[in-house]
Amino acid sequence: MTFRLARRDERESLRRMILEAFEPITWMKRADELFGPFNGLDWRARFSRRLDPLFDHGIVLVGEADNRTQAAALGSYDSASGTGVVDFLAVDPQWQGQGAGRAMLDGMLRHLAGLGATTATLECLAGNEAALTLYRADGWSEIATSIRFFRRLDGILKA
Repeated sequence: MTFRLARRDERESLRRMILEAFEPITWMKRADELFGPFNGLDWRARFSRRLDPLFDHGIVLVGEADNRTQAAALGSYDSASGTGVVDFLAVDPQWQGQGAGRAMLDGMLRHLAGLGATTATLECLAGNEAALTLYRADGWSEIATSIRFFRRLDGILKA
């Protein structure tokens, strides 16, 4: 797999691939199942909005093989702390289970190291066994567990 920074004209095709890759695992879809869309925005719209700042100001790295985009990683780098962040790692569903995720992660870490990063961080949902297996096998250390809570605020403010 070869790696390069994404071109602006690839934004929408990358967005579609990332949404498709995350659909089976995202907590946002579960929130929709429990609460419905938030202010009319379904999980895809909300997830897409989370990608925009990274598309606009972050690092968007594309992994290609056979002239096809197989994976992408979105992240950022904080030069003050020397920390690279892998915000999203997505593999096109047709390439999942074939080593593309491992290759893409390695490509992003090499890119971050090239910028000066000396540490890197990422987050993973507890139920995403494929990603957890990859990160643990790749030498990542789990340092914290987070639980996401939701509550409707209908009726909180009373006249």
